[in-house]
Amino acid sequence: MLRLIGSLSFLWLLMAISTMAQSPPVLDAGGEPLRSGVEYLADPAVADVAGSLTLVARNGSCPFYVGQESARSGRLAFRSSLHQEILKRLSSLNLQRSLLHFQGFQLAAMLGLIRGLSFICLLMAVSCLAQGLPVLDTDGNPVTRGVEYYVDPAVTDVAGGLTLVTRNGSCPSYVGQVPIGPGNVQGLPVVFSPRNSGETVITENTQFTVAFSAASTCVTDTTWGIGEEDPETTRRLIVIGDEPAIFSISRNQAPGPYTFGYCPECNTPPPCGRPRYGIACILEQNGTRFLTIDGPAFPFSFRRA
Repeated sequence: MLRLIGSLSFLWLLMAISTMAQSPPVLDAGGEPLRSGVEYLADPAVADVAGSLTLVARNGSCPFYVGQESARSGRLAFRSSLHQEILKRLSSLNLQRSLLHFQGFQLAAMLGLIRGLSFICLLMAVSCLAQGLPVLDTDGNPVTRGVEYYVDPAVTDVAGGLTLVTRNGSCPSYVGQVPIGPGNVQGLPVVFSPRNSGETVITENTQFTVAFSAASTCVTDTTWGIGEEDPETTRRLIVIGDEPAIFSISRNQAPGPYTFGYCPECNTPPPCGRPRYGIACILEQNGTRFLTIDGPAFPFSFRRA
């Protein structure tokens, strides 16, 4: 019976999507249908009220919100990834016509049950997508708030784990890699602190601060921040003891190594303009490997200390 209900639930979704697909297309200002993946400017219908849609901040921090600005904004790309995923899932079903032999009120009652279960299934799927997948350590367990982890490179023959390094032999301390050589190359453990106090597990949607669980001779606070820009490469170095920065963890595909992302805060009145996000990478200078922002993504894994 449960298998029957599940199959009929997806059949109901297929019928709903088919009906939606037959609706009139949404047209742009030139009278052409909106296309998936094409960039559009979302302008207000009352042009003298405000400008196009853009990114704005609330309380001067991430996450950014969608709002209006007085000038024209960045472009939007409309994508139907969830719609395509549902269609893909529906196409894999092998529905048996023999399951549809109902009569009279039994069919009506069953259709009502299917409608309710279809909505619940869709709601559960959207909820799971919104929460994001948990970030896993090398043992396959979720990375958790307040627990110490070593951040190791996925390419282990290049250098060791993340640690504190100096530039030009003076403070402040920077985040970098332990060089390959005799002795300990595992680096220093870090602790993740999600911005949302209710979050315990680090997911691929979690915004957090990160700090070394170790002392520094330069400063007492080892929380990561964004430092100066390297003049030669225009990459921004990651320092400690500065204003704490907001980071996230993501990966291109599963299974696969993780990368750090930087989410800038907006400290100016909205609109904040084009925010300068960035992906963490490695910059080597004079034999020292620094963790920086704005280069090709460098892959990492997380090992519980």
